[in-house]
Amino acid sequence: MAGTPGLYLIFMELGKDKEIKVGKLGCFAFPSGHYSYTGSAMGGLEARLARHRRGAKRLFWHIDYLLQWARIVDIRTFPFPERLEEQSTPLTPRLECRLNQIVLGHPKAQVLVPGFGSSDCHCPSHLAYYLEGIGFSFSDRIYGKVLSFRF
Repeated sequence: MAGTPGLYLIFMELGKDKEIKVGKLGCFAFPSGHYSYTGSAMGGLEARLARHRRGAKRLFWHIDYLLQWARIVDIRTFPFPERLEEQSTPLTPRLECRLNQIVLGHPKAQVLVPGFGSSDCHCPSHLAYYLEGIGFSFSDRIYGKVLSFRF
C-alpha cells in the first residue's frame, strides 16, 4: 500500500456534542455519534492514513479539525489498480466523488457540514453523519454498500 494511490473511508465516533472550528469553513455543531469521511490519497494511501492517525499535526485538511475530537473506529481502503495508476488524469480524483455518492446514499447518512472535504468538487460534503440506530458495526454496513464499487 506504500505509495499506492487510492480512496479511503474513515469511520469515526464523536463521544459528545462539540462545536468545532473547521479552518476557514467556519464553526459547526457536531452532535455525538458516528461519522464517515471519504478521501483520496493520490500520493499514497499509507502516508495519508498515517497522517490522519497521528495526534499532533499541523491542521490543514478539514478532517484534521474533526480528528482532534473524534476517535477513528475503522478505515477502509480502495487502492487503485495499476492500470488506473498509469492512466491517471485530472478526472481520477472524481472517483472519490463517486464513492462519496454511494456513502451519502445510505438511508441514515446526513450532511451536517456543507463543503467539508469538498472544496475542490461539487459534492455537498465528504463527511457523513449517521442518525441513531446504525450501531458499532456501522462501518461494515456502509462498506457493504460500496463493495460493488469498481474503478
